[in-house]
Amino acid sequence: MLELVNIKRYYTQKKGPTVKALDDVSLVFPETGMVFVLGKSGSGKSTLLNVIGGLDQATGGDLLIKGKSTKKFKQDEYDSYRNTMVGFIFQEYNILNDFTVGQNIGIALELQGLKASNEKINEILNILDMQGYAHRKPNTLSGGQKQRVAIARALVKNPQIIMADEPTGALDSATGKQLFETLKKLSKDKLVIVVTHDHEFAENYGDRIIEFSDGKVIRDVSKEKNEAQELKTVFSEEGITVTAGYELTTEDLAKINEYLRQNRNKTLIKVLNNDYEFKDTIQPQAYPKTEKLELIKSKMPFKSALKIGASALKHKTGRLVLSIILASTAFSMFGLTDAMASFKRTQSTINTMLDLDIKYSTISKYERIKSPYDDSWTYTRNLRLEDEDLIELQKIDEELEFFPAVTIEYSYTNNFDERPEYGFDLYNFGIGSLVTLTAADLNTAHLTLLAGELPTVTTEAAVPEYVYQGFKKYGYVNAAGFKYKIEKPEDLVGKKLNEQFTITGVFATQLDIERFTSGDTANNEEDLIDYVTIMQIREYLASGFHTSLLVHPSVFNMQVEFNRQYQVPIDSYVNLTSTDYIDLSIYLNRFDRIETLALRDDVVLFNDDITLDNLAPFDIVLSANAYMWQDIPGGLNDSVEAAKNQFIAMIVGTADNDAAIENMLREYYTAYGFASPDDVPAYTTWTGVEQTKYRTYYANELLTTFYDTNPFQPALTGKNQISPLVNARIKNDFDPFSVSFNLASYSGDELNKTLRVVGFTFDYLRFNYAWEDISIFIQENDAPSLRLSRQGAYDLAITYHGNSRTLITKLVNLNNDLLHQKEGLYYRTNNEVSSMINFIGEFIEIISRLFVVAGVIFAIFAALLLLNFITLSVAFKKQEIGILRAIGARGIDVSSIFMNEAGIIASINLIVALIVAIIGARVINHYVGKSINFYLSFINVGLRQFALLILIAFGVAFISSFIPVFRLSRKKPIDAIRMR
Repeated sequence: MLELVNIKRYYTQKKGPTVKALDDVSLVFPETGMVFVLGKSGSGKSTLLNVIGGLDQATGGDLLIKGKSTKKFKQDEYDSYRNTMVGFIFQEYNILNDFTVGQNIGIALELQGLKASNEKINEILNILDMQGYAHRKPNTLSGGQKQRVAIARALVKNPQIIMADEPTGALDSATGKQLFETLKKLSKDKLVIVVTHDHEFAENYGDRIIEFSDGKVIRDVSKEKNEAQELKTVFSEEGITVTAGYELTTEDLAKINEYLRQNRNKTLIKVLNNDYEFKDTIQPQAYPKTEKLELIKSKMPFKSALKIGASALKHKTGRLVLSIILASTAFSMFGLTDAMASFKRTQSTINTMLDLDIKYSTISKYERIKSPYDDSWTYTRNLRLEDEDLIELQKIDEELEFFPAVTIEYSYTNNFDERPEYGFDLYNFGIGSLVTLTAADLNTAHLTLLAGELPTVTTEAAVPEYVYQGFKKYGYVNAAGFKYKIEKPEDLVGKKLNEQFTITGVFATQLDIERFTSGDTANNEEDLIDYVTIMQIREYLASGFHTSLLVHPSVFNMQVEFNRQYQVPIDSYVNLTSTDYIDLSIYLNRFDRIETLALRDDVVLFNDDITLDNLAPFDIVLSANAYMWQDIPGGLNDSVEAAKNQFIAMIVGTADNDAAIENMLREYYTAYGFASPDDVPAYTTWTGVEQTKYRTYYANELLTTFYDTNPFQPALTGKNQISPLVNARIKNDFDPFSVSFNLASYSGDELNKTLRVVGFTFDYLRFNYAWEDISIFIQENDAPSLRLSRQGAYDLAITYHGNSRTLITKLVNLNNDLLHQKEGLYYRTNNEVSSMINFIGEFIEIISRLFVVAGVIFAIFAALLLLNFITLSVAFKKQEIGILRAIGARGIDVSSIFMNEAGIIASINLIVALIVAIIGARVINHYVGKSINFYLSFINVGLRQFALLILIAFGVAFISSFIPVFRLSRKKPIDAIRMR
């Protein structure tokens, strides 16, 4: 069965001569029988067993297994050979301490692909007198019991060859005898090779004895039946041998006594069965040479690999816990840094909207073109929406409904009974848009009437709950000075806003403005006075119906008419100059329709013969603005000042008037440079200069803040007094004059057109404070010649998306066109979240690039930690790996053990890292949000991070396992068993 041809096994030492453990050994082993290999320690007998068992490999020569040469055998072929044909019995038992007796035996079957049934295991245990021991752990067994477990493991797979290395070394004589009797029975149909020092057992049980010395065979004898053996007594270095049946003579006794005196330390008297005699072995006939050898490739069951892998974890719990803490921390930091590095505005916007439960958004329209000079530059502008745009938006999702709105700035704080304590107040933003809705629209928009009804005439309006809450906090006062306490929505119905709209109802908009405060709204408003918070609240209120005034359709439509302005091409700009007023030069940014002037009451035409119905081509009206006429002699500023002085002269210097002025100064003392109301001098002490100065203040206030009613002097009203004076002065001072309309594009194209100014739109408040809101009113027929195109009707569209991720995602994805610098027309979704992320998104994107490097560093650190732990674990399990290899496990089976161990660690790291990363992201988002007064989900640990952590954790686990296991799998099993 086994043939050794000139086998050599040399060991090279760093210092000293080469050790020849096997020196040109040639042997042929039979298919059955019990062969003992004897020799002193270091003679080469164990090396022989290791070489023929494939635990060690020869330096030279060839080992043939059933005629198959092993010269080209790879390590896994030796493993398969042991798994198929060899059962090892070791002196040190070499059983797996973490397995039960049954599992130690069963694994030999499982490696052969057989089922380790309880019946099979109990059958082999019964043979060895170990019934009921299947569930015992090795540490509860005696030495003899452990050896029998090792024998059972070797026998259970019914091997063709049993190899035993000093099997009785740790057994008492009775147990050793029992072991050899068992092996003797097995040798009838198997080849049993036993390495031992025990000559007596060898001679009693052996069919063949091979004796080694210095790596060479010095004796090779086989037991043969002796028909007529000579009866005698033999004296040798090994002891005294007496042939069975021989009677000692007086001479024999004398020799024995003399031998005993001379050999006190090694005396051995044994009786030799005279039925058999050992004679020089005639080598059995070798197997014919063959290239075929059917071997069973081992396959470690997952459950066993998992159990062995997991068992290593309990031996180094302190190191394991520390490694998991450090590695999972590194992994979680990698997850966080990758989440930061992979910051995407779109995803962050979606997550933040969901976290903050943002239910409404507005849609606006934009246009963008590239610069003709530089493709990296683009021009972008906001456009208004048309009905066609609403139809296009509806295609986003059939569940969405878009409601058009017109933006306005409409304050009603004059109706507050109490003034806010701080300059900034949650309820000081006023109305931001006008909408018109039907009862059915209310339901679609998820709005509900808290009180009252929808408006039915042009002078009525329904207000949002934001307006109601403001009046609930500060109370209501009407134009006559009557005060009302507002405690419920019904209390506001019937009241008027600025004497313009009668409130017919209050509707709920799912307002949650308190989330912008750090507690009680009334006590924390001073904490809200910062740019970011104000921007957030403005955007939040404007991103739904929170500050929408619900008006009659005719009011809404009139505002739409004002909206339908003209616009120049996106890459163009307009300057307006005049040869009549050389210093007049303005940049135009508004182009209104002259047809809308019929809806205004502030139009001043220079000549009574000129009407809006008989304008000549290219006649225009300019909006009056102090900035336009500043420092132009004889210009509009001079006319207005003259009219204002005329108005001031009309203020009679009586005690009542001056007392009213004094009251005004005390009321608004900070606006006039006084430290406190007590610093305002009494009107009775005013000098002539002071009187003029304070009356001018008074006139300006009447013309701006209090132009409808004058609370300090009811006998005079601001606007009704000043408007006729200003109009008359303008008509007296101005005649129609020419202006040059110069339209230039960035590509160099230019248009010049002469226009005639025939009038002004004049509002004193806007004249003084609307510095950049300069407009000209163009006739519709003239617009094309000036390259002006008509704008849309609506400033924005409001939609309800609730907390549906699907709808929010579709809406937020509209903003990708903005991010990707798309040319042409596109829509944009607006709310306080998208605005904030667009505001700080570029900064975060720049910072996030730095986190890529940090993430890689954390990943490498985690990999090194895992590599270190697995390497130490492999070293700790080295002997067990050698045992598994000895019973037939291949390198891939060993790898599966540590893959499972690494997988367990990786899974723990992954779970802990994900939990820490998710919590960490929330904490960072919270504290970053707290620092900017706005919750921002800019770190989103999601599927990407989960996938990356899985990939890296298990990838690192694989690599960390592969490196040390690969090194170990290349070791000879005997080196692993002996921890070399």
